[in-house]
Amino acid sequence: MLSYLVRKRIIKRAKEWNVNIPVNYELIIDSYKKLNILHDNKLIFSYLYDNGSDNINANSLIYKIIFVNAEWAARLVLINDEKTKNAFLFTIGHELTHKEKDFFCMTSSKVDFKFILWINEVHADFGAAQKVANCRMKDLLDSIEYKSTLNKNSDTFTHPSWEHRKKYAESGAFDEKLINQIASDVDCKNETLITDVAKFYKDIILI
Repeated sequence: MLSYLVRKRIIKRAKEWNVNIPVNYELIIDSYKKLNILHDNKLIFSYLYDNGSDNINANSLIYKIIFVNAEWAARLVLINDEKTKNAFLFTIGHELTHKEKDFFCMTSSKVDFKFILWINEVHADFGAAQKVANCRMKDLLDSIEYKSTLNKNSDTFTHPSWEHRKKYAESGAFDEKLINQIASDVDCKNETLITDVAKFYKDIILI
């Protein structure tokens, strides 16, 4: 059952985009809640978790729950083309990868912490390709292009920009070489940490 606020966002976007709301729109949403890749995780479409952001967004911080915002619900219902589906599946794959395997260690260094956060984000991009697209680089790049068109951004402390994420995807492999590149990009010189990260993650090779 969709919340009132998610329904309201769908109605608002339908008027703005001058499109009809499908009669079976709740079934469309339900089909995504039943994705096989979710396993025992629950997918919740929520307006409140990100205060009704106009950007597409998702979050996996709560155990066995992935929150997807109302903007995603509107796009899946009103557009629902192959590019939208692909980008959404990569979003879910990304969040599932975070749930399964993020690197963590205690550090007082902001640079080291930034490196860890960036590494986890990039690994989640590659992990999504592994989960939903049989490691196809094109599908990953298409998802990045889709999201970067809607959500313009630059590098932040927690996330590399879409430009950086595209460059990392185009490298073709999440491996020690890419890990060292990310370390260089954030100016991390902690060789012990970089080595630990490289040992923690298995390589993911795109095709």
